[in-house]
Amino acid sequence: MYRVIIIEDDPMVRALHIDYVQKNKQFKVESVFKNGREAMDFFANGGETDLIILDYFMPIMDGGQFLHHLCKSGKSIPVIMITSLDDVSLIQDFWGLGVIDYLLKPFAYDRFSHAMDKFLKMNEIKKSGRRITQEELDLFFCMGEEHQEKRLDKGMQSKTLETLVEFLKEHPDEVLTAKKIADELLLSKVTVRRYMGYLVKEGFCENQIDYATGGRPSICYICKKGVFDTWEMQ
Repeated sequence: MYRVIIIEDDPMVRALHIDYVQKNKQFKVESVFKNGREAMDFFANGGETDLIILDYFMPIMDGGQFLHHLCKSGKSIPVIMITSLDDVSLIQDFWGLGVIDYLLKPFAYDRFSHAMDKFLKMNEIKKSGRRITQEELDLFFCMGEEHQEKRLDKGMQSKTLETLVEFLKEHPDEVLTAKKIADELLLSKVTVRRYMGYLVKEGFCENQIDYATGGRPSICYICKKGVFDTWEMQ
């Protein structure tokens, strides 16, 4: 299990990050801190971690200052930075200070999950000792998204689509609402409707309107058993 520390001064955001991290059983939140100084004290006292979730705007020691102090201390720990900061010059600096992914607030859980998966993939390659492929290298430097998603509708991600397809394979011939799918997969209803619309357009699923909801009519989706037997993510 990988240890994670979270450095974030907003208690509500901090709680959200804890929840997101612990949805993946391969990670455990080791400690949480309100600023970079508290985190540096943690390391000075012998604390260790495998991954850092880091905010930028914090009192006493912000995320950028923390990264520089961490680097000077000689520690090399992967960092996922999550913030509203959108200064390109600063972002460039962060890539050289251990940041493996950068998430702009607000973001969806699936994007957070993608960042965590990137960390897992990096560690898998390190442990195996094998040579890295160009596709994997593109993933780590966030350059492969356009190439990987070029066969999908603009803005769609293959990972999210695959997650949805796997869920649908387990629920053949069931009448499913966007809310039920969203609740099960921890996605937004808007995201589910978009991806289900794509599957309907491609002929993998059918949609129908349920007028028996007692309120506004609801769109439901049905995927027949075996329809994904020949599915292959392009």
